[in-house]
Amino acid sequence: AQYAEDVVSHIVSACDDAGIPHPDIVTESGRATAAHCSVLLFDVLGVESIPVHSPPQEATQDDHELIQELYSIYQGINQRTYQEGWHDANDVRLRARQAFIMGLLSLRDMARLDGLFWSACMRVQRMVSKQSYVPDEFDGLERILADTYHSNFSVFQSTPDTWAVNQVFPCLPIHRLDEVPDPQEANRPEASSGKGLLTLNHPRRFHKIRP
Repeated sequence: AQYAEDVVSHIVSACDDAGIPHPDIVTESGRATAAHCSVLLFDVLGVESIPVHSPPQEATQDDHELIQELYSIYQGINQRTYQEGWHDANDVRLRARQAFIMGLLSLRDMARLDGLFWSACMRVQRMVSKQSYVPDEFDGLERILADTYHSNFSVFQSTPDTWAVNQVFPCLPIHRLDEVPDPQEANRPEASSGKGLLTLNHPRRFHKIRP
């Protein structure tokens, strides 16, 4: 390691200047050498998913006009219209939030609009996954729709020293290795604890959480 070479060279220079023999150097480098081979084990306590009902409840004439509009957008999303649907869905969601703040939209309707918005996002993501070319604006969509794993570990106590900042580490289960991960459980790039967040660079296929 570079740091070891620097330490030894300084000792050699000091000994040469003083005219004394070079000593045997014994060190205990701790994490600087051992952490590269360390393993962090933690258990998953639960998972937080985006509130999506599939299929969403059909809108009727008695529903708020924003619910009717967003449901119509959801129905119209396909491989040809997914980009327009994405823009329209975000526009309706913004107007819904403004109406809710002004007291023009009930909490029940806001909750239903929120679930309908995420259903539209899921449909857009399915369309995006089938495209050979995807516009840059959809780069983060898969991460937005990802579930969050709540895990029993502390990032600040468990993560290696500063050499590990922005480094890539493998993340894999140690149980249920004889089971094939559920394809529907693929969008889970984040695992979090109360003291930090561990982010995976790419979505992984995981097993469904058992109660």
